[in-house]
Amino acid sequence: MALRTPPSLRICIEKPVALSLKEAKTIKAAAENKFVTVNHSRRWNTDYIHILKIISKGKLGAPRAANIVWGPAGIGNMGVHLIDLVRMLTGNPLPVAINGSLDKNSKDDPGGIASITFNNGITLTLNTSEKLKNFHKHVNLYFEHGSIQINERENYWTYSTEGHSITYPLQDNGRNSVRAARVVSGIINDRVPSTSLEDGMVALTCVLAIQKSSEIAKELKAPFETLTDTNILA
Repeated sequence: MALRTPPSLRICIEKPVALSLKEAKTIKAAAENKFVTVNHSRRWNTDYIHILKIISKGKLGAPRAANIVWGPAGIGNMGVHLIDLVRMLTGNPLPVAINGSLDKNSKDDPGGIASITFNNGITLTLNTSEKLKNFHKHVNLYFEHGSIQINERENYWTYSTEGHSITYPLQDNGRNSVRAARVVSGIINDRVPSTSLEDGMVALTCVLAIQKSSEIAKELKAPFETLTDTNILA
């Protein structure tokens, strides 16, 4: 397969990292001892890196919940980015329970509504349903002592705590060529990958579980062993 390459080769995999967990595990085995990163591009975004640094100072306290109202978009194409973003900003937790209800009329990569509970106690509610009609692109994170609201449509984010709020512009949003150059620079200079293969596999697991939950109308719980041979809708 493609990863049977010299150990010195650096690899960047497009998201989703694979079409199934079985395929992802094969890639992981083949990629052992190689530099591998996944194109979950918001991890290279300087705005989100800055937001993560502010969260890491601890003034907001522990994360409590996350809510994303995005707009009509595929759960496989866009959902993986948004799930990975919430993981990035809340300590990279692992999913323990997932519910999903996908749009019925979409033939390819449907949107929908999902709920993901992570092992740090937070629950993410995600809405990429076609029923929204318009794009909202709101990402809301709630903590013990405040919140962060991100609006990618209007290009700003707001930090709120203890009765006051400060709004900042999103300066890196939409600058795909700049981020691409940053990714390439990181890869060729052997910097620690912003998104690991494991991160990509977690996002893929979440999307597959959302699909399966929608199909059987039932919550799925970790370790999600029944998803091994499930293929992502595309």
